[in-house]
Amino acid sequence: MSKIVKEDLRKISYQEFDVILGRLTDQIKSYITAHNMSFELIVPILRSGAFTGMHLASQLQIKNILPVHYKYKYLPVGVIEKKFEFPKLLYSIPDNSNILIADSNTVFGGIANIVIDDVKKQFPKARLFFASANLDQSITHLDSINQIFYGLKSNVKRDLSKNEAVARGVPNEVIIFPWEDLEEEWSEISLF
Repeated sequence: MSKIVKEDLRKISYQEFDVILGRLTDQIKSYITAHNMSFELIVPILRSGAFTGMHLASQLQIKNILPVHYKYKYLPVGVIEKKFEFPKLLYSIPDNSNILIADSNTVFGGIANIVIDDVKKQFPKARLFFASANLDQSITHLDSINQIFYGLKSNVKRDLSKNEAVARGVPNEVIIFPWEDLEEEWSEISLF
């Protein structure tokens, strides 16, 4: 496994992000059409997942939104901090609802797994789905998730060599979203 160097980071434009979101949205629309279903609730993982979550809520006509906020802390390594408890819902959804959890960047799946567990506790009979604009190619399964959707696969974890990634059509670069600060992101990534 190779280490990420600063030159691997590439800040994408809003236009590039729009293309990624378009692929993600099309993938989900195809799935819901094929399975004759809809989502009763979307759970965007803040901060970054707000962009993806709100886009999907609009495009998929999901009226109910439950934002959650978790932060991965690099020091101490691997600590995930929950920023607030689930808000009290002023609406109800059927017990067997389809719920879409949304993020913008999923590399290790640590935050995703905590959110999935928390959503499952809140809605034990619901069917859960997961969408991420950028998903590391190593993530092929998340417990309790019926289907994973993505707009772009990446090799951020560096499980593949650069040549293997290129051969599979997986970008080896580390995507920095348009609203993120490259230097701030590098200061966190460099702690690995």
